[in-house]
Amino acid sequence: MTLPRDIDALAEDYLDGTLSEPRLHELEAWILQSGDNAAALAGWLHGHVELAQAARVERLYEVTPPQLATDGNAGAASASQPPR
Repeated sequence: MTLPRDIDALAEDYLDGTLSEPRLHELEAWILQSGDNAAALAGWLHGHVELAQAARVERLYEVTPPQLATDGNAGAASASQPPR
């Protein structure tokens, strides 16, 4: 189940830390309307956590790319030379 557009916007604002208290109460009321609503929001949050984790791992690889050579000196030398 996907979130309605207005609830998706509220959830995004919640994650960004920009959700006002009245709008938080609106989100809470929607969640309490049904178990399906609560499950939909839980699934949505789970998906966003997975995306954030994947982005974090990607940034780690950008900062520290895996070494291609097994010899530390050879890796440093090959990294400074263009590929042939």
